Amino acid sequence: MHYIIIIVIIAIIVIIQIRFFFNTLKKLEIFQTIFPERHTLYTLCKDEDILSI
Repeated sequence: MHYIIIIVIIAIIVIIQIRFFFNTLKKLEIFQTIFPERHTLYTLCKDEDILSI
């Protein structure tokens, strides 16, 4: 009986870890779309004087 409980607990932990892994992959895909492919393509969207802030 104890073995079944331990196996179920381990299975639940593995399933939770796999869900976190796939959620992290989705977040990384979104993060990659934020930046341009080459660093030379960076441009400011709006010029603003930082000292006046």
